[in-house]
Amino acid sequence: VTYDANGGAGSVATQNYLYSYEFELPTANNFSKTGYILAGWATAPDGEKLYNAGQRVTALNADKNGSITLYAVWTEPEDVSYTLNQYFMNADGTYPTDVQGTTLYAAPNSTVTAPESADDRFFLDEEMSTMSVVVKADGSSVVNAYYERNKYNLVYHYEDMNGETTEVVPTYFGADLPAFSDHPSGEPLKNGYEFLGWTTVEGGPALDAPATMPTEELHLYPVYDPIEVTFIFNAGEGTFSDGKLYTRS
Repeated sequence: VTYDANGGAGSVATQNYLYSYEFELPTANNFSKTGYILAGWATAPDGEKLYNAGQRVTALNADKNGSITLYAVWTEPEDVSYTLNQYFMNADGTYPTDVQGTTLYAAPNSTVTAPESADDRFFLDEEMSTMSVVVKADGSSVVNAYYERNKYNLVYHYEDMNGETTEVVPTYFGADLPAFSDHPSGEPLKNGYEFLGWTTVEGGPALDAPATMPTEELHLYPVYDPIEVTFIFNAGEGTFSDGKLYTRS
């Protein structure tokens, strides 16, 4: 039995078999043709496929001690499956480890790429992702796409000894708001006032700061309450004209 690549690449030496001996025909491991798959074997260069690649056969020729040439039959491949795994960053900046992959289809030996995020709150992390993969005919190809969350500026407005200033903290959307850190106490201090919390409106009384970062820049302003101080005026060894002890807050 002689095998002809029929326009493809690869070769297998002419084989001799016992007439009734069962043997396996060559597969794509032995022959290849760019952009095609080995469908099987024919007895003429332009003949129809008579045998599958890898098929086990006996007595291909009607005559004992005869010979036969088999020609590779090449066909354009149909699309095969590959898996797209999409990892969307958690609010704490880590990526999930387990995701449900999506099955997609493309031509064998074609190149597929990691897609951009359809959610504009995320963008493709090119360092983490498999940016391109050549699709294998056996359907085992995998594209891993990682999507990082957008960050937005959290701006704390407050006063220090130099006057009005800000602390700017880039923060992932959906994350818990990071604590104010420009003072060890974690609060913006103001002499004579108690800090109550943060508001989104300068001068506003409402403590309406969200718990998590929105998908836009967020400005926060401190809300204070004056500290009440009590002064007691004591006449000591003397007396006030009305004989009373005076207290003022």
